[in-house]
Amino acid sequence: MVSRGISADVTTYSCMIHGHCLHGQWEEARRYFDEMMDRRILPDVITFGILIDSHCKDGMTEDAWGLFELMDKLNIKPNQITYGSMMDGLCLTGRLQDAVELFNSMVDRGLAPNVITCSILIDGYCKNRKLDEAFQLFKKMKRNGLTPTTVTYKLLLAGLYRDGRMKTAKNLLIEMQTLGQFPDEVTYGTILNGLCKNGKVDKAVELFNEIPKKRIST
Repeated sequence: MVSRGISADVTTYSCMIHGHCLHGQWEEARRYFDEMMDRRILPDVITFGILIDSHCKDGMTEDAWGLFELMDKLNIKPNQITYGSMMDGLCLTGRLQDAVELFNSMVDRGLAPNVITCSILIDGYCKNRKLDEAFQLFKKMKRNGLTPTTVTYKLLLAGLYRDGRMKTAKNLLIEMQTLGQFPDEVTYGTILNGLCKNGKVDKAVELFNEIPKKRIST
Protein backbone atom coordinates (compact mmCIF):
# COMPACT_ATOMS: atom_id res chain seq x y z
CA MET A 1 0.00 0.00 0.00
CA VAL A 2 1.43 3.36 -1.02
CA SER A 3 1.07 6.11 1.57
CA ARG A 4 0.30 9.64 0.48
CA GLY A 5 1.16 12.89 2.20
CA ILE A 6 -1.63 15.08 3.50
CA SER A 7 -1.91 18.47 1.87
CA ALA A 8 -2.79 21.60 3.78
CA ASP A 9 -6.25 22.95 3.05
CA VAL A 10 -8.13 26.16 3.79
CA THR A 11 -8.91 25.03 7.34
CA THR A 12 -5.32 24.29 8.30
CA TYR A 13 -4.09 27.50 6.70
CA SER A 14 -6.77 29.48 8.55
CA CYS A 15 -5.67 27.92 11.84
CA MET A 16 -2.06 28.97 11.24
CA ILE A 17 -3.12 32.47 10.21
CA HIS A 18 -5.25 32.76 13.33
CA GLY A 19 -2.39 31.65 15.56
CA HIS A 20 -0.01 34.24 14.14
CA CYS A 21 -2.66 36.99 14.29
CA LEU A 22 -3.26 36.29 17.98
CA HIS A 23 0.38 37.12 18.63
CA GLY A 24 0.53 40.11 16.29
CA GLN A 25 2.80 38.28 13.87
CA TRP A 26 1.42 39.94 10.76
CA GLU A 27 4.28 39.06 8.38
CA GLU A 28 3.95 35.36 9.18
CA ALA A 29 0.16 35.50 8.87
CA ARG A 30 0.47 37.26 5.54
CA ARG A 31 3.02 34.71 4.34
CA TYR A 32 0.56 31.89 4.94
CA PHE A 33 -2.19 33.88 3.23
CA ASP A 34 0.00 34.56 0.18
CA GLU A 35 1.04 30.93 0.09
CA MET A 36 -2.61 29.92 -0.02
CA MET A 37 -3.22 32.19 -2.98
CA ASP A 38 -0.09 30.94 -4.77
CA ARG A 39 -1.24 27.36 -4.31
CA ARG A 40 -4.70 28.31 -5.55
CA ILE A 41 -6.31 27.41 -2.24
CA LEU A 42 -9.08 29.96 -2.06
CA PRO A 43 -9.47 31.61 1.36
CA ASP A 44 -13.00 31.42 2.72
CA VAL A 45 -15.07 33.85 4.78
CA ILE A 46 -13.53 32.47 7.98
CA THR A 47 -9.98 33.14 6.77
CA PHE A 48 -10.85 36.70 5.83
CA GLY A 49 -12.83 37.17 9.04
CA ILE A 50 -9.78 36.23 11.13
CA LEU A 51 -7.53 38.65 9.27
CA ILE A 52 -10.00 41.54 9.15
CA ASP A 53 -10.91 41.25 12.83
CA SER A 54 -7.28 41.02 13.95
CA HIS A 55 -6.16 43.95 11.80
CA CYS A 56 -9.04 46.13 13.02
CA LYS A 57 -8.32 45.37 16.67
CA ASP A 58 -4.71 46.36 16.12
CA GLY A 59 -5.71 49.65 14.49
CA MET A 60 -4.67 48.53 10.99
CA THR A 61 -7.96 49.60 9.44
CA GLU A 62 -6.63 50.32 5.96
CA ASP A 63 -5.11 46.84 5.69
CA ALA A 64 -8.40 45.37 6.92
CA TRP A 65 -10.32 47.39 4.34
CA GLY A 66 -8.02 46.14 1.60
CA LEU A 67 -8.81 42.57 2.62
CA PHE A 68 -12.52 43.38 2.72
CA GLU A 69 -12.36 44.69 -0.84
CA LEU A 70 -10.38 41.61 -1.92
CA MET A 71 -13.25 39.44 -0.72
CA ASP A 72 -15.52 41.19 -3.21
CA LYS A 73 -13.02 40.66 -6.03
CA LEU A 74 -12.84 36.95 -5.20
CA ASN A 75 -16.66 36.77 -5.00
CA ILE A 76 -16.55 35.74 -1.33
CA LYS A 77 -19.55 37.19 0.46
CA PRO A 78 -18.87 38.70 3.91
CA ASN A 79 -21.11 37.45 6.70
CA GLN A 80 -22.47 39.42 9.66
CA ILE A 81 -19.33 38.71 11.68
CA THR A 82 -17.07 40.11 8.96
CA TYR A 83 -19.24 43.19 8.52
CA GLY A 84 -19.28 43.71 12.28
CA SER A 85 -15.50 43.49 12.58
CA MET A 86 -14.98 45.95 9.73
CA MET A 87 -17.58 48.38 11.07
CA ASP A 88 -16.00 48.22 14.52
CA GLY A 89 -12.59 48.96 13.04
CA LEU A 90 -13.93 51.97 11.16
CA CYS A 91 -15.67 53.32 14.28
CA LEU A 92 -12.52 52.86 16.37
CA THR A 93 -10.56 55.05 13.95
CA GLY A 94 -13.21 57.80 13.81
CA ARG A 95 -14.67 56.79 10.46
CA LEU A 96 -18.29 56.66 11.59
CA GLN A 97 -19.76 57.67 8.24
CA ASP A 98 -17.86 54.88 6.48
CA ALA A 99 -19.21 52.44 9.07
CA VAL A 100 -22.76 53.69 8.44
CA GLU A 101 -22.32 53.26 4.69
CA LEU A 102 -20.97 49.76 5.21
CA PHE A 103 -23.95 48.91 7.43
CA ASN A 104 -26.32 50.16 4.73
CA SER A 105 -24.50 48.20 2.02
CA MET A 106 -24.88 45.05 4.14
CA VAL A 107 -28.64 45.63 4.23
CA ASP A 108 -28.73 46.39 0.50
CA ARG A 109 -27.04 43.05 -0.15
CA GLY A 110 -29.83 41.26 1.66
CA LEU A 111 -27.93 40.47 4.85
CA ALA A 112 -30.09 41.32 7.86
CA PRO A 113 -28.34 43.14 10.70
CA ASN A 114 -28.11 41.30 14.01
CA VAL A 115 -27.83 42.61 17.57
CA ILE A 116 -24.03 42.76 17.36
CA THR A 117 -23.83 44.82 14.16
CA CYS A 118 -26.55 47.17 15.43
CA SER A 119 -24.80 47.57 18.79
CA ILE A 120 -21.49 48.36 17.09
CA LEU A 121 -23.10 51.18 15.12
CA ILE A 122 -25.03 52.40 18.18
CA ASP A 123 -21.71 52.59 20.03
CA GLY A 124 -20.21 54.60 17.17
CA TYR A 125 -23.14 57.02 17.19
CA CYS A 126 -22.99 57.48 20.97
CA LYS A 127 -19.26 58.13 21.04
CA ASN A 128 -19.75 60.78 18.36
CA ARG A 129 -22.63 62.35 20.34
CA LYS A 130 -25.17 61.38 17.67
CA LEU A 131 -27.72 60.11 20.17
CA ASP A 132 -30.76 60.74 17.98
CA GLU A 133 -29.30 58.47 15.30
CA ALA A 134 -28.41 55.89 17.96
CA PHE A 135 -31.98 55.82 19.24
CA GLN A 136 -33.43 55.63 15.74
CA LEU A 137 -31.38 52.49 15.13
CA PHE A 138 -32.25 51.16 18.59
CA LYS A 139 -35.98 51.53 17.88
CA LYS A 140 -35.61 50.05 14.40
CA MET A 141 -33.82 46.95 15.67
CA LYS A 142 -36.64 46.35 18.18
CA ARG A 143 -39.27 46.80 15.44
CA ASN A 144 -37.42 44.18 13.41
CA GLY A 145 -37.67 41.68 16.25
CA LEU A 146 -34.16 42.01 17.66
CA THR A 147 -33.86 41.97 21.44
CA PRO A 148 -31.28 44.45 22.77
CA THR A 149 -28.71 42.93 25.11
CA THR A 150 -27.29 44.34 28.32
CA VAL A 151 -24.37 45.60 26.20
CA THR A 152 -26.72 47.53 23.90
CA TYR A 153 -28.41 49.23 26.84
CA LYS A 154 -25.04 49.97 28.48
CA LEU A 155 -23.78 51.70 25.34
CA LEU A 156 -26.88 53.89 25.14
CA LEU A 157 -26.80 54.70 28.85
CA ALA A 158 -23.16 55.72 28.61
CA GLY A 159 -23.99 58.05 25.71
CA LEU A 160 -26.96 59.57 27.51
CA TYR A 161 -25.10 60.23 30.75
CA ARG A 162 -22.14 61.60 28.81
CA ASP A 163 -24.52 64.07 27.15
CA GLY A 164 -26.34 64.93 30.36
CA ARG A 165 -29.69 63.51 29.22
CA MET A 166 -30.59 62.22 32.66
CA LYS A 167 -34.36 61.79 32.27
CA THR A 168 -34.00 59.74 29.07
CA ALA A 169 -31.32 57.63 30.73
CA LYS A 170 -33.60 56.95 33.70
CA ASN A 171 -36.45 55.89 31.42
CA LEU A 172 -34.13 53.62 29.44
CA LEU A 173 -32.91 51.98 32.64
CA ILE A 174 -36.51 51.32 33.69
CA GLU A 175 -37.24 49.80 30.25
CA MET A 176 -34.14 47.65 30.54
CA GLN A 177 -35.22 46.24 33.91
CA THR A 178 -38.83 45.78 32.77
CA LEU A 179 -37.61 43.55 29.94
CA GLY A 180 -35.48 41.49 32.30
CA GLN A 181 -32.17 42.98 31.19
CA PHE A 182 -30.71 43.69 34.60
CA PRO A 183 -27.64 45.95 34.79
CA ASP A 184 -24.28 44.38 35.58
CA GLU A 185 -21.44 45.93 37.57
CA VAL A 186 -20.06 47.67 34.47
CA THR A 187 -23.45 49.22 33.69
CA TYR A 188 -23.81 50.49 37.24
CA GLY A 189 -20.30 51.93 36.98
CA THR A 190 -21.38 53.76 33.83
CA ILE A 191 -24.45 55.17 35.58
CA LEU A 192 -22.51 56.26 38.67
CA ASN A 193 -19.86 57.93 36.53
CA GLY A 194 -22.53 59.76 34.53
CA LEU A 195 -24.31 60.98 37.65
CA CYS A 196 -21.08 62.29 39.17
CA LYS A 197 -20.01 64.04 35.96
CA ASN A 198 -23.38 65.81 35.81
CA GLY A 199 -23.14 67.09 39.37
CA LYS A 200 -25.63 64.64 40.84
CA VAL A 201 -23.31 63.15 43.42
CA ASP A 202 -26.13 62.74 45.94
CA LYS A 203 -28.01 60.56 43.44
CA ALA A 204 -24.82 58.58 42.80
CA VAL A 205 -24.37 57.96 46.52
CA GLU A 206 -28.00 56.90 46.83
CA LEU A 207 -27.66 54.44 43.93
CA PHE A 208 -24.33 53.14 45.23
CA ASN A 209 -25.91 52.29 48.57
CA GLU A 210 -28.81 50.53 46.84
CA ILE A 211 -26.67 48.34 44.57
CA PRO A 212 -26.23 45.47 47.09
CA LYS A 213 -30.03 45.14 47.23
CA LYS A 214 -30.49 45.12 43.46
CA ARG A 215 -30.54 42.18 41.08
CA ILE A 216 -27.37 42.22 39.01
CA SER A 217 -26.88 40.49 35.67
CA THR A 218 -24.04 37.97 35.52
